Amino acid sequence: MKKIALTAALALPIPLFAQEPAERLDDMVISGEASPHEAFFDRPFSATVFPRTKLDRRDITAVQDVADAVPNLNVMDAGMRSFNGVVGIRGLVNTPFFSGPSTVIYVDDAPYGNAFTYANRLFDIDSIEAYRGPQGALFGQNSYAGVLNVRSRQPTNDLTGAFSVAGGNFDRWAVDGYVSGALIQDRLFYSLGSAYLRRNGFLHNVFLGTRPDGVNAISGRASMTWKPSERWDIRLATNLDNFDDGVPRLMPLNDVTFEIASNLEGENKQRINSQSLRIAYQGDAHEAIAVIARRDWKLDPLLVDTDFTPAPIVSFLFRENEEQWSYELPLQPNAPTGNWDWSAGFFASNSKFDGLRRLTVLGVDDPIDWSIDEDGYALFGQMSYSGVDPFRLHAGLRFDYVQKRFERIRQDPFVPVAPILARKEYFFVSPKVAVDYALSDRALIYANTGLAFKPGGFSGGSDLPALAEFESEYMWANELGVKWSSDRVEASLALFYYRIRNYQVERFFTPVDFVVLNAPKTNSYGGEVELDVRLWQGLRAEAAFGYTRIEFEEFRDPFTGIDLAGNQAPYTPEFNLMLATQYEHPAGYFGRAELVWTGDTYFDDLNTEVLHEGGYAVFNARIGFRRDGFNLYVSRPGRLYTRLLKSSGCFWCHCFSASMGVQWFRARCGMEPL
Repeated sequence: MKKIALTAALALPIPLFAQEPAERLDDMVISGEASPHEAFFDRPFSATVFPRTKLDRRDITAVQDVADAVPNLNVMDAGMRSFNGVVGIRGLVNTPFFSGPSTVIYVDDAPYGNAFTYANRLFDIDSIEAYRGPQGALFGQNSYAGVLNVRSRQPTNDLTGAFSVAGGNFDRWAVDGYVSGALIQDRLFYSLGSAYLRRNGFLHNVFLGTRPDGVNAISGRASMTWKPSERWDIRLATNLDNFDDGVPRLMPLNDVTFEIASNLEGENKQRINSQSLRIAYQGDAHEAIAVIARRDWKLDPLLVDTDFTPAPIVSFLFRENEEQWSYELPLQPNAPTGNWDWSAGFFASNSKFDGLRRLTVLGVDDPIDWSIDEDGYALFGQMSYSGVDPFRLHAGLRFDYVQKRFERIRQDPFVPVAPILARKEYFFVSPKVAVDYALSDRALIYANTGLAFKPGGFSGGSDLPALAEFESEYMWANELGVKWSSDRVEASLALFYYRIRNYQVERFFTPVDFVVLNAPKTNSYGGEVELDVRLWQGLRAEAAFGYTRIEFEEFRDPFTGIDLAGNQAPYTPEFNLMLATQYEHPAGYFGRAELVWTGDTYFDDLNTEVLHEGGYAVFNARIGFRRDGFNLYVSRPGRLYTRLLKSSGCFWCHCFSASMGVQWFRARCGMEPL
């Protein structure tokens, strides 16, 4: 069996749970002569991959859309796009404001920055890979919990494109489209995409008589690909996003929902501007890639009336900006040398985060400015040995050096507050070993163990220097799994156990003051099951189940002294379950029904009952017609969210999820079969 190198920037978008071989081939990009089943065995860790056909059926246009179908992947949408959102895998999460990301997102080999910047619209997606578990030996940016790797479809000599229009309740209208082709045959290619969304608000401001949380969003993407010879592939891409989402959906904790009586209309505007340059060279023996990326995210402004009354008592203003530059250089051989295979790389990044929080009480301003500058460097690589058939042995290693500089200035109108200036360095070595055993040509069992870390940092929400700094989070990660495939069924089972030290938890000790604390000892354990079954021609069933139990083994509240041992860590549902069935008729008609069930979730480390959400279920359905590049979704009563998301940052208010309502239809046509 031919082995394939595991390399992050060159990770193959091949479905882990795919259809039968005859149906899969159009959806895969495969290097060399590897077969679909060989690719299925080439990952000694848990992963889910969505090829283009599955993405099209699910209408996935953003990272948040993926979470429903990936076990133990959770995206907490606080109704402000990715700002104040939490992305986690197996209980490893970012805090809403100040800790670094646990789950890293790559789009066309360029990494995103912090989790609150993950709001981009995605265009013409070719595949999405969800890797669970630390992947520090494969990806440049530190991937403590896992990686979501998104790949766009690359242009060819053929002129291709698509246009779609969608409508729904709350007067929702959306249009999007893309076009790609060649400017110079076989040498110079282009791709252009854009999207627009408008929707009325869900909230009713009874004082002003408005729907203040309406949405106007526009996004665009342009890329050029130059291939001066067969050895070179040079890609330049830029993305622009402009989101005007009205006031965040916040309201007092009472029995009245979707109604407020604020004197302020409120605002929530985000701008994202990103570019990436990718240069790939195919040598006689090796393949190298250089990726340079810039990403600029702005929140300007977020304005909320936090007294929820017609009187001008209390308001809250946020302005934030993060600019990140990253540089990644992965290298791998074109083919394994005998029984050996390897990959290696270098990564560097610089990010600057500036924040302003202004609390206004009875006309008196209390502003806080903070800035965090971060420089990071990493060396990473892995080797695989297949000379002890049917075993394969894998070893990975990563070196990280991170430097952070912090400045905080508070202009208290009554009491002078000394500024806080601090600097911190972090260094960590992350080894990982794995072994897999081929039970047969279509069955594999594997195990892996390794160390990982998430850097510490600084909180901008405290006047006390002792509370401003938080420590790095360390983990010993262990996983055992099995994968099995046949002509009709593909399945996987994974079990994991994590020992975590200095688990990072964000705590609000007033409505607008917050810091990151460290829980000395925390355990996370659970498992995942995925199943894809072709029942008969055109009809298939899918199931995905993830269970995570993450609780504090040792943690005492630094403010009250209360022992929090045994409490569940926040922002992690106890389980998530997806059951779906899909039918496609040869004439072009298709239908999909999907049940998504999410378990109990706490939204603070104290496990406060008012900030606890019970389990809930969501039913999604779609029927439509597809033929010769035309798609019409004639009815889709899906993503009807009545979910109440209670953020620990808004303990005086309700905060509703961003996805609500019904999409009545979506029509899509293109210049090629979609």
